[in-house]
Amino acid sequence: MAGSFPKWIVYSLLMLTQTLSAQVTLPPDLYADTAHAPFIWGVASGDPLPGSVLIWTRSDPDPTNGGPQVLVWEMATDLDLNDIIASGQVTVSAATDHCARVDVSGLEPSNTYYYRFSSTNGATSAVGRTHTAPAGDNVQVRFAVASCSSIYSGYFNAYKRIAERNDLDLVIHLGDYLYDFVDSNEQVRVPSVFPTGPASEDEWRERHRYYLLDPDLRAARQMHPWAVIWDNHDYVRAPESGIRAFWEYVPRRDPHDDIDKIHRTLRYGDLVDLTLIDVQKFRNIDTIAPNEASVLTNEQRIWFLNELSTSTAKWRIVGNQKMFGGWISEGLPDWLPINNDGGVFDRGSWDGFMAERDTVLRFVEEHQIDNIMVISGDVHMSFAMDLTRNPTDTNIYDPVTGNGSLGVEFIPTSISRGNFDEAGIPPSLATLFETSSFNMNPHHRFVEFVQHGYGILNIEHDSIVAEWWYSPILEPSDNEILAKSMTVEDGRNRWKRLDTATTGLVEKLPDSDDLHIYPNPNNGRIEVRLNGANREQFQISVISMDGRKVLNLGTRQGPLFSADLSSLASGMYVLELQGHGAVYRRILIRN
Repeated sequence: MAGSFPKWIVYSLLMLTQTLSAQVTLPPDLYADTAHAPFIWGVASGDPLPGSVLIWTRSDPDPTNGGPQVLVWEMATDLDLNDIIASGQVTVSAATDHCARVDVSGLEPSNTYYYRFSSTNGATSAVGRTHTAPAGDNVQVRFAVASCSSIYSGYFNAYKRIAERNDLDLVIHLGDYLYDFVDSNEQVRVPSVFPTGPASEDEWRERHRYYLLDPDLRAARQMHPWAVIWDNHDYVRAPESGIRAFWEYVPRRDPHDDIDKIHRTLRYGDLVDLTLIDVQKFRNIDTIAPNEASVLTNEQRIWFLNELSTSTAKWRIVGNQKMFGGWISEGLPDWLPINNDGGVFDRGSWDGFMAERDTVLRFVEEHQIDNIMVISGDVHMSFAMDLTRNPTDTNIYDPVTGNGSLGVEFIPTSISRGNFDEAGIPPSLATLFETSSFNMNPHHRFVEFVQHGYGILNIEHDSIVAEWWYSPILEPSDNEILAKSMTVEDGRNRWKRLDTATTGLVEKLPDSDDLHIYPNPNNGRIEVRLNGANREQFQISVISMDGRKVLNLGTRQGPLFSADLSSLASGMYVLELQGHGAVYRRILIRN
């Protein structure tokens, strides 16, 4: 039987068997691209510039030799590779695990190209598609944004949807591209021999190859250029080995001549500067003030602030691994099964480095830098938030109008890694927590804590439209929904108010966006603001979480009034306003 196969397919299957020798049975929908052996791990491209782009593949070594191989690469303007405009050779060897990386130059800006690799015996890789960055005037770019892709936690349906799109200039992956462990609550696609955490360079390389058995990931890498940064799961278990394997398998540039440093800027003409920073690898090395650790290092912070202040692009997009804008948890009820890390949800994010965050925001404010959007990963949930130095101080920031916001943040959930429902939290409690969190964080404009997928940024000179796309993860599926679309307008530095949700989910509020309570949580007295209410009268009630009316506050009139809640016991309630055919409800937390 083996004799009927081309030689390289036999070699590749032998190597695949050797690689997966400890994994007796693969989960469904994991297989190598044996039709293109020895290039069974696919092709990829990354970090495009106006005149060049990196292309990548891995050629499995001949198991009878294992020595260096000479590969031929070709770049063309057409899918059939008839119009070849660049070609050359590259040698791969065991030193880089037989991975090929070529920086193809002499290309035209803002152009689509097709490429492939071939071996000396005529075997060819799949044909990849890539796109160079624009130069000078540019009217539009579109980015996909992804993070947190655990191959064990679910199917990569989101990657498949990304691969199918023909409208993308770049896929930005913000870390946890792969995972070093299997989450105990998320064992959806786990091989029959349970994976152990990589501890050597060969084990990290094997983890990258295991990921590339997923055809949807291979397709997304094949069809679009990527810009990738790591997060903790990509390397921390064995940093030196993990970083080396990451460099070998991810097509990215090294502007520092140091593969430990991944911060860099990709420029898209006069429209976008995409600045990628690293808030994982070098945290806690430097201090920004006495007893205040830096998440960036002094060197990277100086570089980053200089990139912001010297950029001449219309939009400055900052990609990083962790939530930047802050997630306040002060006043969270004790009975909710959620971590509360000293008044914030996660001090591993920028909430643990508030002095440095304030330094960045003060710099933006003092230098009057407009049109900043931070895009973040790690949190596995969906957020849109205004960026402000103090979201709870109405002298600094008005959550109703957005005045005082210095920029925005876009977090488009995880590709597959779990969040609330995977943690065993029932949907009703997840919804309750979404609403409670929303009320505690006046700068948050959209939250969603259950779905998985990716984000899209459609960037033009007058606006950025951000989209949240959700896909199922528990089985292969062609389904996805556009759950939310929000806009940032040129020079406004805040999410546009009164935005309209598209089909699918809406903001996780129990009423319209017009009712606001301050403070919330409270100590017995609140101010209530109802936008658009002038002479209207409303009957005001407080309702317990089991549906009982526990306090009648009578009839109030006008857009702004106060209420005394001192008679209420500590806990969570619903404030209800009824009048003129309208009912408004908002979660209320009494400390």
